[in-house]
Amino acid sequence: MIPSNRECGLKKREFSNENKAVKLNASHLAKMDQRMQLINRLKSEFGLREKEALKFSHQEATGKPDKINLKGNWCKNGRPRSLPIVNERQIQLLKEVREFQKAKGLNQYGKYSMIQNDKKFNSYRKEVQERSNQVGIKGHGLRHN
Repeated sequence: MIPSNRECGLKKREFSNENKAVKLNASHLAKMDQRMQLINRLKSEFGLREKEALKFSHQEATGKPDKINLKGNWCKNGRPRSLPIVNERQIQLLKEVREFQKAKGLNQYGKYSMIQNDKKFNSYRKEVQERSNQVGIKGHGLRHN
């Protein structure tokens, strides 16, 4: 029932060989608060999308010692996925996220996440995106890395 892109006269998608990867470094992190540092480190270490990193709950994601399980409502197209924990940096980051979330407490929905307790997802997402752009982290750059 829906016409194809060709039937609508749209060009074929063009792909680029340009490397869009951004490596997270100390100068990026020094310009952010702890919460945003952890969000960007989750994106960098595990290749998480922004929504996945913002909604990340250590309590819900770390049921098994060798992987993290992302819930469907955190992920693109609502499909849950699992990612292996493959190095010591990831293990250390998960410990830091756990301690941070315990210290900051539950959000208004009775869950842990990386979203500030007094903010809604979309407003905090925009704030994180703006701050990340200001310090030189563009779009999916950490995920590409």
